[in-house]
Amino acid sequence: MIWDDAFVTLSLEPHTNPWVIVRLKAPCKELSHLSVEENQRLFGYVLAVEKAMLEYFNPTKINVASFGNILPQVHWHVQARFAEDDYFPNSLWGAKVRESFVCEASIEEFVPFLRARLAH
Repeated sequence: MIWDDAFVTLSLEPHTNPWVIVRLKAPCKELSHLSVEENQRLFGYVLAVEKAMLEYFNPTKINVASFGNILPQVHWHVQARFAEDDYFPNSLWGAKVRESFVCEASIEEFVPFLRARLAH
């Protein structure tokens, strides 16, 4: 668990790539069911994760996705992508195209880095 408050939970997805899931706590299937203020607050967390990943990992790209096919609850996947990662250029949900990627920066050490940014 990275972050837990009354509004959201942030957790690491176990993966070779840095991957954070931002989950809304209130039961809600669609973004359109949230107020403008709730959407802004939720997206503020997504942006905070993206900015922290950019600063900490220096990835090629950040992918941000919201599906809800398996978990019908508003949540966002924030993924750091690298040109040399095992899945690039495919989705992290897809098949690997190589077996050689090791993230240079520690994903575990990213957790306190992100927490510090969320606390401000």
